Amino acid sequence: MGDSTISPISIVPSTPTLLDALEETGKNTGQEDIQHKCTLELLRKAMEGLSESCPVLAVCSEIERCVKLYNESSTDCTLPMVDVIHLKQCQHNLVVLLGKAQENSVLKYMEDSIVCDTFPTEAKAIALATVALFKLDGRPPKSFGEYGTECMQEFKKRAGIKIALRALDTIEITQILFNANRTNHEAMQALGYMLSLLVDKPCTVHAEDAESFLNDGGQLLLKRYQSNPLESEVTSDMLLHCRPVLEACLQYGRIGKVQDDITQVFAIKC
Repeated sequence: MGDSTISPISIVPSTPTLLDALEETGKNTGQEDIQHKCTLELLRKAMEGLSESCPVLAVCSEIERCVKLYNESSTDCTLPMVDVIHLKQCQHNLVVLLGKAQENSVLKYMEDSIVCDTFPTEAKAIALATVALFKLDGRPPKSFGEYGTECMQEFKKRAGIKIALRALDTIEITQILFNANRTNHEAMQALGYMLSLLVDKPCTVHAEDAESFLNDGGQLLLKRYQSNPLESEVTSDMLLHCRPVLEACLQYGRIGKVQDDITQVFAIKC
């Protein structure tokens, strides 16, 4: 479901997954397809209280699989509707998980002077799972928005932009000071891709979205990537994801020095 240039998350083979259990249940009941389509609601419960790295990676992988299965069968009118309340809770939990992972990474370094090697992998997994939810097909009954749009709104409502920017900043610092590697690159790329989807559709972009980036200093972080990608160890794909976000800040944000700075960055890159 994520950007095709980002490699999938590797799950420890011995880690039991929720879909495996549901598939077994489906075989016993003769309702394999129905079991697959209901997993999003059950995943919401499975995510509550998760903190260990492997379960987080496994659940995020399952979300991607669930959305893929649902989207591939979205033309089937017999499919059950996704419970929007559960869907929003699932999205909310992903934001919480990303925030916890980022905070734990910072605390580990501050208290023990140890770089948290699992954080970039967790951040990438959470970002790709969120991307999957953003791309979930279908439309809730009596609603003007699609399932994916509902997830985007919930993401923004739960301070997802602010938390994602913090995660990017943490990974960038780790990359500059300690070890620049493929995992860090792909985590930043996944987070950037996730944020770019929030401004991907003009009909869903509002002034308050740009304000969210501006108020949390997002334009400063992304502008730094654009201005000096070598210093921040930013890939060309990451820069492509940053640009639409900065363009949205330029178009919908408040007028002033921020816009002048962004315009200057674009002028340099043209």
